[in-house]
This record gives sequence, C-alpha cells and structure tokens, in this order.
Amino acid sequence: MSMRLVPKKPSVNFAITLAILLIAGAVHAANLPLAEMPPQLDAAYGSPVIANGPTLPPPDKLGVSNAQPAPSSAYFPILPFGADPEAQPQLLPVASNHPLGEDHTNVTRGIIVVHDVSRDAGSMLSMMTVLAGSGNDAAMIVAPQFLLESDIAHFADKLPNGGKGMARWAWGAWIDGGESTAVAPQKGVSSFTALDLILLYLGDREFFPNLKDVVVVGNGAGGDFVLRYAAVGQAPDLIGVQGVVTHFVAANPSSYLYYTPMRPMAGKPGFSMPDASACAGYDAYRYGINNLNDYARRIGVNEIRLRYPSRQMVYLIGDKSGVDDRFPDTNCAAMMQGPDRFTRAKNYNLYLSTIFGDDIARNQSFSVVPNVGSEPNVLFGSRCGMSALFGDGSCAPPVITGAGIP
Repeated sequence: MSMRLVPKKPSVNFAITLAILLIAGAVHAANLPLAEMPPQLDAAYGSPVIANGPTLPPPDKLGVSNAQPAPSSAYFPILPFGADPEAQPQLLPVASNHPLGEDHTNVTRGIIVVHDVSRDAGSMLSMMTVLAGSGNDAAMIVAPQFLLESDIAHFADKLPNGGKGMARWAWGAWIDGGESTAVAPQKGVSSFTALDLILLYLGDREFFPNLKDVVVVGNGAGGDFVLRYAAVGQAPDLIGVQGVVTHFVAANPSSYLYYTPMRPMAGKPGFSMPDASACAGYDAYRYGINNLNDYARRIGVNEIRLRYPSRQMVYLIGDKSGVDDRFPDTNCAAMMQGPDRFTRAKNYNLYLSTIFGDDIARNQSFSVVPNVGSEPNVLFGSRCGMSALFGDGSCAPPVITGAGIP
C-alpha cells in the first residue's frame, strides 16, 4: 500500500519531500517492530529512555474498558527539504494506539504527544491512551521519539543495522527544530520537519477520511517544542486547506518565544528593552526570533509574527511549577523572562496581550492547574486539560495575572 500525502496547495519544498516519501514507501514500508529496550540511565544525558512500544497495565488496574487498542510501534521515515530522490531516509521511532497503515474511518481527532527530556514516548502514549478511555476508537494518538546519540549507542545491538539508519539529535537540539545528526549518506532533518510529515500523514484523506482536527501536545521540554512549532511549523497551514484544524497544548514550558526585543521589567509590571550586555544572545532563537535556525528561516520573521495570534493554543501551567522543577532552564536568556516557569508563564500571558491585543485572546488561553508541579498526568487530566485534548478546548481557567520579576 502506498502513502498519499498530498495537500491541495503544497509548497514546492513540501512537494519534493512528499514525492521522496512516495519513493521511500513511507510509513507502511517502515512498519517494523521496535526493539525491546530496557531503561538506561546516562548521567551525562539525563533521565532513562524507553524506546520500545509501551505496554499498558491491565484494564482492571486502570478502570477502563477492555476495548482499548493494543499500542503499536513503527519507524517513520523522515527526509529533509529538497532531498535528492535517491536519498536514504532516517527512521524516527513512533508509537501509536492504532497501527499507522490502516484505514481509520472512525477517527475524527488526531493527537500527537511530544515527550519531555526523558525521551520516553511510550509512557506519554500510555498516559494519553488511558486519558482517552472509551474515546480511543475515535482518536489516533501518535508519540514520536527524538533520540540522542547516546540512546543509539546504548541500543545499537538491538536496532536494525546497528542503529545506523535511526534519526538522532544532539542534546536539546530537537526541542526547537534543530537538525538531526547526519550519518552519511543521510542528511540532517529538522525535528519540526519530522512533525510536519506526521501531520501530513494524519491529513491524508485516504487513511483519515473523517479527521476534523489534530492536537499537538507536550509537557516540559515537549511544551517548549510545541509552542515553538506552533510559531514556525508549516504543516498546520497545509492540512488546514483540507479542513483539518490544528490545536496546540503547551504544558509547563521552561521558556517562551518572544516576538520583540522587550522583556519583563524587574520588580514591576510591564516590558522594556533589557541590558543586552548582560546576555548577548537573549533575543536569538529559541528565546526570540533573531538568528532563526534553518527551518524557521523558511517562514521568516514577519510571517511568524503575523500568524502566531491565529494559532489555537492552550497553555497549561501547574501553580507549583516554579518550585517543583527538576530541569530548570537557567540560560541567561530564559532568566530574562522570569526566575522560574510559573513567573515566566505570568509574564508571557501579559506580554502576548500587550503586543497582540484582542487577537490573541480569541485563540489562546493560559490555564492554571492548582496544586500541581510537573506531573503531566495531573495537568492533562485536569478539566481544562481534558477539554483541550478531547473536547472543544473551552474551560473557565483561573486567571494568571501580573508581570515582572517579583
């Protein structure tokens, strides 16, 4: 079975990329089982990683129906923009609640969940599958995994061809759309291009004829990924012409993308130009929109600013995220946004309304989840979280007020 990922009005670059995917055989030719990989701890690179397809606890332990689908896993082929037709794709591990290559007539919503720094896509899929409950039949939940070089080294003996074809990123590079590490004859691929291709797959009416919308969601580093992809990602507009709406849910991101050089003023509300000598790169991408990476540069600064207010975005913030933070971003550029996650969220909420006005309020909201730190299951299982993931996105969230470093 071939893969037909053809939006009505694709850009030239996407048309080339998609044509290459057709040649590569796309998802279906790469529908290989993931190796069983036990957790590994690498002190130099962070938390344990589990790359195997997840195994859910017995339904009676979860209080859910036995009708839940068994999780499946595949390697999704990804290629860079303008790749040569003879290029060899890199393989991205993807776990899902339904096999990717089937006809999904019953599916009306897609959910793409991006892991945090632990890179444990399996646990994220398990969590989302449990939260979906009886709604699994109508939801296609996909969890991509952005591996590090150390992950490949750990599991080389369990991967096809010693892992040589697996996509891998330098530490932190996947979070803002950086390119994977190229292993000849392959070329590096932006993690945002990988998400583009997954979105275009979900937008394929051959496999998802009744899909209405897609939610792209992440917590922690996954939240950082989601809010930046919302700003610069290309596929949401392409599948939008086919009537598929893309929503974004960023939970507890560690920092934010600012659209002007202004930053919160210390000790009082409002924004001003900071002392750049204290942090020379404070306004460079991933914290601002100067010095964009290769992927974001294709969109351009003006277009990024113009379209961001139209993105459908929910920010989920735990009210204890400022004190319960195992992986704080202490970069000076992040510190200019506030001293901790919760303060940065307050500041950014006011910042967006200051520069975008009422336009942003029609499409984006900040929701505080009380008595929660970094626990994604509690954030996403909250009333506002469940509405954003499986409902219409509406709720009456507690108001985040104030700006400026306390």
